[in-house]
Amino acid sequence: MNVDFAVELMGWFSTSNQRELDYKDQSIRLVLKKDAAPVVSVEAAPALTPDGAAQMPGFTAQATGRFVHKHPLDSNPSAVTGRQVETGEIIGFLQIGEVLSAVEAPFAGQISEIKKPDGALTGFGDVLMSVVVNGPL
Repeated sequence: MNVDFAVELMGWFSTSNQRELDYKDQSIRLVLKKDAAPVVSVEAAPALTPDGAAQMPGFTAQATGRFVHKHPLDSNPSAVTGRQVETGEIIGFLQIGEVLSAVEAPFAGQISEIKKPDGALTGFGDVLMSVVVNGPL
């Protein structure tokens, strides 16, 4: 699946009366829901790098699109290294065609590194940013 096909699916879905679309092919499964929660997930446990160092937990994309650091009508970016965020705060946006979906912090922490530059294409599961966690996940 490529971004253009995903955008086309979203266009069809947005004009339909359906509440959910579940698309699957050999390489991907895409589930679209109207009035659904923001598209974000958490890497719950630090993984190890090849040299044995622990990686920071991070927020990952649950859809293919462009990760943007700020809303087009806001001059201040939401995705900022060093920013302290609380659960539910907006940390960026995922743009899929003309649809802009807020990415919310699923847990409190401090953004330690922005992994995707503003406007970068993201795939399902791509790490958007690393986070230093404030307490247990």
